[in-house]
Amino acid sequence: MREGERRRIFDVAHIVRRIPAGTGRHVIRWLLVAFALTLTGFDWSARPAQGTYPLVIAVLHCVAIVAVGVIPRIGSMSMMLVELACCFSQPVGGPSRLWGVCLSLGILSYAEGTVRAVVLGASIYALMQITQLTLFHGTGASGMNLPGSIFIISFMLTIALLGYTFRLISDKFRSRERMHEHTLRELEYEHQEQQLQIAARMHDFVADKLANIIMRTEMDSQPDSTAWHDIHDEARAALDELHAIIDVIRQSDTDTPVAGDAVNQQLAEICAVHDRALATMGLHGEGTVKDWGLTTAPQPDRIRLAAALIGELYTNIGRYADKEIPYQMSITLHDDHLEIVQTNGIATSQRTTVSGGRGLAIYAQRISHIQGILAYVPHEGEWSCYALVPLTDTTAAE
Repeated sequence: MREGERRRIFDVAHIVRRIPAGTGRHVIRWLLVAFALTLTGFDWSARPAQGTYPLVIAVLHCVAIVAVGVIPRIGSMSMMLVELACCFSQPVGGPSRLWGVCLSLGILSYAEGTVRAVVLGASIYALMQITQLTLFHGTGASGMNLPGSIFIISFMLTIALLGYTFRLISDKFRSRERMHEHTLRELEYEHQEQQLQIAARMHDFVADKLANIIMRTEMDSQPDSTAWHDIHDEARAALDELHAIIDVIRQSDTDTPVAGDAVNQQLAEICAVHDRALATMGLHGEGTVKDWGLTTAPQPDRIRLAAALIGELYTNIGRYADKEIPYQMSITLHDDHLEIVQTNGIATSQRTTVSGGRGLAIYAQRISHIQGILAYVPHEGEWSCYALVPLTDTTAAE
């Protein structure tokens, strides 16, 4: 038994809270309790207790039967204490305690679900039965003869084995249910992965282009240029519609690992293209790529994810950055990861609106799904972003 479970056995508040919940969950247990109480009641009516002591033993025995239904361990210990008292003074008259003892042993074996519990419980009751037989043999007490004791011990052992058997059957069905639930979760996760792949690629290949169109129209349009304003409005509307679709469908990306010799050059070219585009908009800065040595071959989908994230960060630079403060984009390849550190000043007119938008929120989810990190925060007129992108599927290896 775990240490936490031992502590909860004597936690009165915990026991009281469990009573209503246990009543609804363990219907069969309570039916058995009712059956044992009924048989005990019939015995009691047939053999009335003769004196105060037998009456107290009978009442305590019935209380222990009910306790077994509420808390099997506490109830079983109570039943053992009642039987222990009978080892010192055998009551005359009153109900047979066989039903309660068998109920206690069967439910305890079921609740514990171990061979040790079966052997220990049956051995304790058998020892007390033998003790009572030795002390009270020939007194006329019920069951206080060798054949009767052998029958009682055999019956108790059978009930204990039945409780343990039912526990094994129950565990088997629960295992199947857990496997079914696990399969459903896996299917749901795969579906979410497919949804994120759709949403991400829509954002990568469409939203980025629309955002660039909007930025160019904002930079180049003249107050009296109706055509430019129309293009700007339509692109903005299309981008909003696209983001609405992306909000509905969310989740990932996978592929087979390939050699990553050209990763450094590929990312450097992406940075160079975006740096030139931002330079035409009056923004200054530089993206740098440092290769400190990859230990594994990057997966193509992870490279695509990193490249798309870099594009998204450059788009946000063009949208929100302060032209007076140079932006920075530092990319580092090492081991089986790619790190990105990106900073820029935030234009005064954008300080109340910059937040990362839907784009970075989607990337944060995608990177989180592959055990990576994407964190970003605007603070006192400056934007800081940090990303750690695993370039291989480490979970598959585990």
